[in-house]
Amino acid sequence: MEQLIIEKFLEGKTALITGASRGLGREYANIFSQAGADIIINYQSKEEEAVKTKEIVEANGCKALIFKADVSDGNQVKAMVEAALAHFGKIDILINNAGYSQPKFFLNITEDEWDRMISVHLKGAYNCCQNIIPHMVEHRQGKIINMSSLIGKSGGAWSGTHYGTVKAGLIGMTKSLAGQLAQYNINVNCVAPAFIITEISSWRTPEQLKVHTEMTALKRTGNTLEAAYATLYLASPYADYITGFTMDIGGGVYMD
Repeated sequence: MEQLIIEKFLEGKTALITGASRGLGREYANIFSQAGADIIINYQSKEEEAVKTKEIVEANGCKALIFKADVSDGNQVKAMVEAALAHFGKIDILINNAGYSQPKFFLNITEDEWDRMISVHLKGAYNCCQNIIPHMVEHRQGKIINMSSLIGKSGGAWSGTHYGTVKAGLIGMTKSLAGQLAQYNINVNCVAPAFIITEISSWRTPEQLKVHTEMTALKRTGNTLEAAYATLYLASPYADYITGFTMDIGGGVYMD
């Protein structure tokens, strides 16, 4: 997909993006910085990849701060948010993107694997929200976007029950937070991608990918730019009257 020219409607804003060292997280950092936002780049283990993301943000003319933190650890998230506020003075946008997939049959999922999936996806979003929302409430403004998946709506037999469970949970969390935080002018929305080609989707065989692609109305896979542009809209002033919404980004594979 050819990159679009983006208006600088996020100039002066700061966005914290979890899991931003690669994949969709990196694309968010790229597109959000093209729109003028400074970026806090969270990563857990791939420092070299996080540095590459930082270089992309800076090439777009914006500032970037890299911070290593496991989002499932509340103390690490607290330290990250404190460092971000000390560096930038504010956090206007939170993208809860950190996560991973683990396609397994339910009976083969261990208790540790189940707990880890919940810790990274759901507890990770909880930790980030707990530490950033008080700042947003104080300033009476903010945008929070949670990364779900169409698996959280459709069930998705191939992706793992624990994965589908946490992605459904993020949709519920989005609606609950949206209702509670609207009084503070904080918008909380969710995106639910499917068939976006990233490392997290690389578990599919070529045969599976072909079958899945045929399931979409558009008969093709999506790319990270398309997901990032849609997510950018929810973080923009153009979406100020949208909250509690889950946007499907899946080429029409699931329509509700």
